[in-house]
Parts: sequence; C-alpha cells; structure tokens
Amino acid sequence: MQQRIAPMSQAQALQAGSVLRWSVPCGLIGAALAVAGNLAHPTMPTEGASALTIVAGHAMWTWIHFIVIAAALLTLVGVQGLVEFAGREAPARIGMMVGAVGAAVLIVAFGIDGFTTKAISDAWAAASAADKPTLLLIGHAVELVHTGLFYLWLPLFLGGPPLLIGLAFLSQGRRILGAWGVAAGLAAVAIGCWCFLSRQFAVELPSLASAFASVLWYGAANLVAARRLWFQ
Repeated sequence: MQQRIAPMSQAQALQAGSVLRWSVPCGLIGAALAVAGNLAHPTMPTEGASALTIVAGHAMWTWIHFIVIAAALLTLVGVQGLVEFAGREAPARIGMMVGAVGAAVLIVAFGIDGFTTKAISDAWAAASAADKPTLLLIGHAVELVHTGLFYLWLPLFLGGPPLLIGLAFLSQGRRILGAWGVAAGLAAVAIGCWCFLSRQFAVELPSLASAFASVLWYGAANLVAARRLWFQ
C-alpha cells in the first residue's frame, strides 16, 4: 500500500526548497564523514596503559576526531533542512534545538579526546618509569570526562533529533523514515541516559550500535529530502 504524504503549501515548499539546496549536501557529507571517522577510530581497551599506548602510536588520532567534529557541524546544518522538510512542525523544531545542544557537547568531547588525550598519551609514552603512573592517572581522568560527555551527546545529538523529527515524519505519513527515526532516537536516548546514570566506564556495543543507527538515519533522511528536491 502506498503511503500518503501530507502535501506542503506552496509557501512551505518554496521555503523548504531554498533551505534544502544547501542543507542536503551538508547533511549527506556529514553522515558520510561520521561513518568514516567512526570506522577509522580504533576499538579502545578499558585498561589505561593499553589505551594510552594505542593513542600514542596512532598518527591520525587528532585528525579522526577533527573529521567527526566537522561531520557533526555538517549534520547539524542538514538537520535544519530536515526541519523544513518536515513542514516546521513543533517536534521537528524542538529536535533542532536539542541537536544544537548535543552538537556543542560533542565538539567539546571530541576536542578533549582528539587533542588532550593525544598530548597526554604522547607524554606518557616518552616519560620515565617514575613519571608514568602520574600521567596514567591523568589520562584515566581525561578519558572519564570524555566518556561522560559521550553519554550526554549520544541522547542529545543522536537521540533527540531523530526521535522528534521522526515523530513529525510519522504525522505526515512517512512511515518508514518516521519509524526508523523514532526507534533509533529512543534507543540512543535510553542507552545514553542509562549508561550515564549507572556510570558505565566503558563504551560498549549497544551505545555504538544506537549511534550508528542514528547516523544512518540522518543520511537516509537527507537522501529522501534530496529525492523530493531534485526529482519531483
């Protein structure tokens, strides 16, 4: 059965089209960079010395985190277009505001991990045996800060916008895109909040899977918007 899509008014269509012309490319590039950056990021052990060893030996560590920051900014631009695509309904507009807060937290988290963690890891690798325990303790503290921020931006940036914009899509009859956004968003919100409140020190598979599902939803939503913009 073909789903019915709520039509936009002519004024809404013109406004959405003007925004989507620049937001869709940004959103698609942002989703692609997010996937590339996260796939390039190595799986980190929970043991401190092993983690510092990996970071110290990773020449592209800072660049990977810079790419993810750029991806977040581009994705946020794409979200603005999705708000227009959803007819500027209230849930979608709230999703944009939540996403902006989440992007700010993400930038801080990845800035710390990409710059500070790398500096401490390099210093630890070059330190004497007497200095290594102190640097290891500092590195562990920084990693806890980064992990705590991850459990905040996961529900804010990868949970709230897909959930709320997905609700707006559902009200328009976009069942597949809407249900995907709601499911991925709810998973990111629930997992992120639970891990933060229960003080999970390791980022494990459920968190990564929910994040990946939301990133793919961002890409798919922008592809659907592109189809509406360029082929209809």
